[in-house]
Amino acid sequence: MRTIPISSVIIPPDRQRQEFDSKALADLADSILELGLLQAPVFENDGRTLRAGERRYRAVVYLSTIGASFTYDGQPVPPGELPITLLADLSPRELFKVELEENRRRVNLTWQEEARAVARLDELYRESALTSGETPTIAGLARQVFGDLDQPEARTLRKNAPEDIKIAQHLDDPDVANAKSRKEALNIVK
Repeated sequence: MRTIPISSVIIPPDRQRQEFDSKALADLADSILELGLLQAPVFENDGRTLRAGERRYRAVVYLSTIGASFTYDGQPVPPGELPITLLADLSPRELFKVELEENRRRVNLTWQEEARAVARLDELYRESALTSGETPTIAGLARQVFGDLDQPEARTLRKNAPEDIKIAQHLDDPDVANAKSRKEALNIVK
């Protein structure tokens, strides 16, 4: 486990998200206390500049200020420290997965962007699965993204991924791309 002091974190001033809901951060902090930190924030290779995971970082800062301890990958995290992942540690597929998950949780992707992202993630997953001799499946894709297939997000991905992939294949059609919703786009594709 790689950690850095919370006090050494650099947050670039031009981050997309500028406002953080205190209730949502408190809920995230409670989740981290209960389940541990499931995914470390991602940092530039300098080990100090935050790239993805500012909400997790802020939740860990809050836990530090109240003196609460938590775990990451089954190990206790020293007080005042933040587990991190460096960009260099991630494969292109893992980096894309992190970016998609960050954006999905922000709820700032349009249905078109999400369909394209899911289709691209599926493509990367299929390449990886075939290279390692596995049979690629939608369940395997969901497992790669969320780890646990029982998570609500994994169930949603398993349900929507085939449709998102189909929609993404037709986003060059103006009728599909300009549909008001994912459902409308799917009806046009059908």
